[in-house]
Amino acid sequence: MNSNEMFKIIDTIAKHYGINNQKEMAIEEMSELIQAIQKLKRCPMSVESYRKTLDNLVEEIADVTIMMYQLMTLVNKRRVHEVMEQKLNRQLKRIEEEKSVKVEVVEDDKD
Repeated sequence: MNSNEMFKIIDTIAKHYGINNQKEMAIEEMSELIQAIQKLKRCPMSVESYRKTLDNLVEEIADVTIMMYQLMTLVNKRRVHEVMEQKLNRQLKRIEEEKSVKVEVVEDDKD
């Protein structure tokens, strides 16, 4: 399935269930993702256990991602993209500022 097909299905599901149902489902899926992340943090180091826990995390990430795309469809996809772009650009600027501060500190230590 390509991305266009996937987004078409997501839009169909979102419009079928509506914003109220999908808000509740998104909350449920996000709480399951939080639990999966926590389990990975304290996972025993056996390969089998780690792989199982990581597989669960991947599944929960997929569930939350699907729900986020549905909410974007139901709220205002274009506006969400605009805000995402602003936030990503702001974070890139912060990273560049952090790099320049690190360079200054290193150069000051040489004296």
